[in-house]
Amino acid sequence: MPMSRLKDTLSLNPVVLVLYKDTNQPYIDSTRCSYLFTKKAAALDFCKNNDKCTISEERYYRYDEICSLCYANGALQIKCSLNKEYFTESTSQFRKRKYYNPDLNYTINGLIRTQQKQYLYGLSKCKYIVPIKVTEGTVINYGIARIKDREFFLGFTDLDEYAMWSSKVEGYSAIELTFYELTSLATGKDIIINIMGRRAVLSKDNISKILVQNPPEKIKMEEAVRSREDTDADEEEGEKHV
Repeated sequence: MPMSRLKDTLSLNPVVLVLYKDTNQPYIDSTRCSYLFTKKAAALDFCKNNDKCTISEERYYRYDEICSLCYANGALQIKCSLNKEYFTESTSQFRKRKYYNPDLNYTINGLIRTQQKQYLYGLSKCKYIVPIKVTEGTVINYGIARIKDREFFLGFTDLDEYAMWSSKVEGYSAIELTFYELTSLATGKDIIINIMGRRAVLSKDNISKILVQNPPEKIKMEEAVRSREDTDADEEEGEKHV
């Protein structure tokens, strides 16, 4: 593992983490960065400029704990203030488990807070956890919620949200689907994301808007371009070390 200034800072200093007031989860800015402060006063000054923010209790965090917490909520970087100096590290340095779903957590929470179209359309690029149950060997059943006279197709942002629901039912397993796979299965139904937690309803009307804005062919093309760029970057990095 590469040297980590953040790891060293956490081992020597109690810190405060900037949180959202409404969820008590890590605050993440538009660049997908979370914020840590070694001085409580500096953290409070930071929050004066954002009325959505508060701070955690001052305490020692483990390195894997803080990386996992911020990454799970969608942060790709952590910016730490140490003696009035900022430094930034990636949240990918060390995480407690293999599977997280940061893109959907970041996007769905952004949509709930702001109702901005960038988050609505961004849902097309995310992956979703969907419960399935196989009966009689070949019959596949998906999670459905009936609320009053309406049926909703179930989806979840991550395994923690899924576990809150699956602990109350029997026989279901979790699979990961793309937005297009999810919406093709949910044809004719609205979708509830995180029915047991901070739920969001993805209506048929909004699904249609997303499909018009981001048809699957467009997303596949963007993914192919990103894949080529990542390959070229890896090759350039390899040439530097030859």
